[in-house]
Amino acid sequence: MVYKLRTELEQGLALLAEAEQALKSDRIDAGTLSRLELLSSHDEAMFILRRQSAYREKFIAALAGLEEYKAMHPLQTEPADALRIITPSSYNSLNWEQKAPSKGGIKLLYTFDKHQERLAKAGMRGPMPSEVFSLLADNLEGKLSGALKAAADDMMSSYGEWFAIAEKRQKDDLIVYVNPRGLVWNGKGYAEDNFAYDSEMKFDIAGIPSEKWVDLKRFKDDFVRWFYSMSFDKLPEEMRDGMRRAQVYLPSDGTAWPVGRSDFNYRFGIDGNYDLRASRGVSASPQGEPS
Repeated sequence: MVYKLRTELEQGLALLAEAEQALKSDRIDAGTLSRLELLSSHDEAMFILRRQSAYREKFIAALAGLEEYKAMHPLQTEPADALRIITPSSYNSLNWEQKAPSKGGIKLLYTFDKHQERLAKAGMRGPMPSEVFSLLADNLEGKLSGALKAAADDMMSSYGEWFAIAEKRQKDDLIVYVNPRGLVWNGKGYAEDNFAYDSEMKFDIAGIPSEKWVDLKRFKDDFVRWFYSMSFDKLPEEMRDGMRRAQVYLPSDGTAWPVGRSDFNYRFGIDGNYDLRASRGVSASPQGEPS
């Protein structure tokens, strides 16, 4: 327990140093903002940072500076919708497409651009990884019923489905693009055509190979929390261990590629390599209630 608390404290201090530097340079990117908001969900780190006399004033000042920056620079931070989805989010307050398009009980497969076209016509968007995995985690633990359970059960059948992200490896960094647009299938790969996105994240993946299935437990906590909405130890056992444990397949270096959930034996995995995926959309629930 002492080691865990010390680790939380070290992570917290590193985040605060990063925030201070960003505030001094008058720039806060989506990654800094997301990591600071992640820190606020770490109960142990918050406890320590607020009570350690040597760090309490620095902690309060950094968070106050962040709030002041966000108030004074509304156009330089991300739009409200993007801010909501660059932090780990869950399936709550979303309407889920209960059945992915299929034929004869087998899900239809789409290139990423055709999947986006389908959703746009229906007034939907693709789900974030954290939204999908929090839904599947609660389904594994028997917490779902009705339409949500129907959607989760359908996800676990047949092929995996697209997320609303793309990835690009840049040496030891993984750049994640939120709500990417302009990745078009050309018959051989995904080409950038007026490529744009709402926001981006950056994760440290030093020492983790590309184009190979790698156990999720090898990735850092910020990666796991952002993609899966919770820390590794909070995931259901079926997602942590066994034949169907969560694994990640990183794309090759230097190429932007859309990302989807894997299928069949790797249903809880993240795959940045496939050409085709099944399609499922979500939309905000007007009543603020999941359905």
